[in-house]
Amino acid sequence: MNWEKRSDKVSLNLYIDEFQIDAYDRELYSDAMLFSLSAENEINALGQNNLLKWGFSFANPNFGQHNGPFTTPTIGAYPLFEYTPGMKNLYYFDARLFTDKSYQISLSGYTQKWVEISQLSPDRMNQRIELDQLDVYSDYRLSVGVNYKLQQLPLKLGIVAWAGSEEEHSSGFRTSIQYDSKRLITP
Repeated sequence: MNWEKRSDKVSLNLYIDEFQIDAYDRELYSDAMLFSLSAENEINALGQNNLLKWGFSFANPNFGQHNGPFTTPTIGAYPLFEYTPGMKNLYYFDARLFTDKSYQISLSGYTQKWVEISQLSPDRMNQRIELDQLDVYSDYRLSVGVNYKLQQLPLKLGIVAWAGSEEEHSSGFRTSIQYDSKRLITP
């Protein structure tokens, strides 16, 4: 379901991969469903239109775990979750502040929880008792960045710094140079 009004967009999605109807099956097996809400809001601040994207998702960890011809944990080529199957929840936000025509400031973050469902054999991946015994892992990341658009050249310079709980990278920064092919060089 999508809703749009002026510069606000909200999208609600419910994906049902497997649903237990019988009372006995509901006690033994987990449903395989995913619910997500995402929103995009344009907010006027500092005399500019700024962009805020945010959302959250909840899933049964076994969502998308069986390899049938009609089940996949992706929409087209895009994964619904980084850890699908195995994901339990995800919360995120991404704010873009445009201070003028030259600068853009960004602030974004996420937190997510998942289980390592691959530890279970495929025939046990939707059993409630097995899923409840798996350890739950979580991670988060917060990043802040600045982009500067050069006035005389079709280039943007950027720097992003982040901190998070990932095992490989707990903090860092990245610089970038982007070429704008639509903008011509002016003397």
